[in-house]
Amino acid sequence: MNPQSSLTSQIKISALPDTAVCDGTIIDFTANAVNGGSSPVITWYLNTVVDGSGSSYQLVSPVDGDQVYAELTSSETCVTVATVISPTLNITVYPLPAAPVITQSGDTLFSSYSTGNQWYDLVGLLTGETEYYYTPAVNGDYYVVYTDSNGCSSAPSDTVNFVISGIDENGNSWKIYPNPSNDVFHVSLPYVSESGVDVVLTN
Repeated sequence: MNPQSSLTSQIKISALPDTAVCDGTIIDFTANAVNGGSSPVITWYLNTVVDGSGSSYQLVSPVDGDQVYAELTSSETCVTVATVISPTLNITVYPLPAAPVITQSGDTLFSSYSTGNQWYDLVGLLTGETEYYYTPAVNGDYYVVYTDSNGCSSAPSDTVNFVISGIDENGNSWKIYPNPSNDVFHVSLPYVSESGVDVVLTN
């Protein structure tokens, strides 16, 4: 005689990245079975309908309000209850925000969102440029992406081709360079009287 102790089987499930996700996010579920035996049978349910089997399950197109749980049938000999069900995970799906709209005023680009912006050029992300406005330093194509309070990102805005407008050169012998400039620039004059010269810069 070799009596065995009674066992209690149990199953819990977890979700990655989370049970609350942005629209279009794939959710991966993993089952953690206790006293499942050497050959446990795990069945996955989506909204009470069988939708998979095995130790993992993937929900490719989650819908707000979906419910996911798993059922374990243990292969242990002395389990008190052979088939047990995990707690149900309720899925929340956040809609994606609308793409921002860029407007231009003078030398500055503006997003239609006051917060949550990230500016890009065609090379990639512009580090630190997260305000609702952006003043490009060079000619190029720019766009912006908005991320809402749920962490959901919009589609990119339309790309805007930005061209810096320089100051028209005059016919005098003095020069300003580089032109255009939004940083250090130089003023070159052929002659300065003893009384000096005033240079007034306005935007």
